[in-house]
Amino acid sequence: MENREKQYKAHVLAIPFQTAGHINPMLQLCNKLVRKGLKATLAVTKHTSKVRCPKSDKVQIDIISDGYDEGGFFIVDPVPVSMARFKEVGSQSILELLKKYESLGTPIDFIIYDSQLPFVLDLCKEIGLPAVASFTHQCGVNYIMHQFTHGKLTNPVTEFPVLIPGLPPLEHQDLPYFGSNIPYQFAHICTQFSNVNQADYVLVNTFYELEKEVVDEFSKHLPVLTVGPTVPTFYLDRRVVDDKEYGIAPADNDPSICLNWLNSKPARPSRPMDSAIGSTFERGCGVHSLTLWLELNT
Repeated sequence: MENREKQYKAHVLAIPFQTAGHINPMLQLCNKLVRKGLKATLAVTKHTSKVRCPKSDKVQIDIISDGYDEGGFFIVDPVPVSMARFKEVGSQSILELLKKYESLGTPIDFIIYDSQLPFVLDLCKEIGLPAVASFTHQCGVNYIMHQFTHGKLTNPVTEFPVLIPGLPPLEHQDLPYFGSNIPYQFAHICTQFSNVNQADYVLVNTFYELEKEVVDEFSKHLPVLTVGPTVPTFYLDRRVVDDKEYGIAPADNDPSICLNWLNSKPARPSRPMDSAIGSTFERGCGVHSLTLWLELNT
């Protein structure tokens, strides 16, 4: 125990939602914790470990199963089925990981879990392990969803402007997209708040000065801590000048391919436009909406 205390203050297991947009912020959060003297382990699924490349010399990467080791969840089954299987298989896999570190003499002291995986909090409560929820979105978006899940707003919203304490009056175009017309997607997003009031802390990806009014309001309901922005320090205060890597990127992420293609195109009279769709749900709808926008604005 004496040696362990000299090496690190505590050992945290971080469990992100298994997409790059959630894995990378969680990894950056782990980097921050390591710089504060903690030991951090990031858990990715077997499928994620095959298609993405972990990049960190500070954070240990370990493997869990979500029940979709070959195909990745959301690919084989619909969202409700995928999440139910992740809960069943993932819970057991996490328990096995905890036993592993216990046997190695470096037990997990607490878990940080992605808010979209509320079953992890249930598991922590069952075994008596502290649990911290982590929200990838900024505080304002989270607080709006909190209003929906607690009956302060109804879906769909029919009256505008929407008045929410801590936020300016919101019109329809100001509201974040949350799949209000797709029942299973809206239900999935709302599950983030199903048990979050039991979490020891709630982390939000923002900084206080940016959203202090809504952070103060959100803090009246949950034990909120601001930990953002979760990006490499090179792009912030540059305390670690060589910290430029975001973390886990697709295995085929070669920027030269895109750059070479762009350089091959004439500057005038036409021009290429780069766009990206990163939504987990209904990607086809996103592409269609983006296409219409491009037609109107180019």
